[in-house]
Amino acid sequence: MVLACSFGLYGLTKKTAGIEAISALAVETLILAPFALEYILYKMWIGNGALFTGSISTSGYLMLTGIVTTLPLYWFAKGAQRIPLSALGFMQYIAPTLMLLIGVLIYNEPFRHEQLIAFGLIWIALALYTTSIIRNTRNKIKSAKP
Repeated sequence: MVLACSFGLYGLTKKTAGIEAISALAVETLILAPFALEYILYKMWIGNGALFTGSISTSGYLMLTGIVTTLPLYWFAKGAQRIPLSALGFMQYIAPTLMLLIGVLIYNEPFRHEQLIAFGLIWIALALYTTSIIRNTRNKIKSAKP
């Protein structure tokens, strides 16, 4: 619930802030960078970190993951400004669903009966919600025509 609410608030903030995507990303990075650096240094101090414990190339790749992660965040910010928040929320179910399918179908992870029921109920709710949005949109288009 915390993850769902926090990401929902993140999407809402991105949608309503009215800040250019690259500027918003820069501000987010500036706010979070000190905490990330502190955590990395702490993990190194206690000997539990991953940075600079292996080869130079591995440490380089670890540092490049930040840059690689920036592009999807930038694209998300750009997209959040252009599409309705309801569509944005719906699309947030696609990646976890694909990860679940990969885990169950490819890696043979366990998927209990009660998990299947919960998963099915979530997608039934999403289908009902999407159907209502499509009907409302069609009704608005029909009523707007002369």
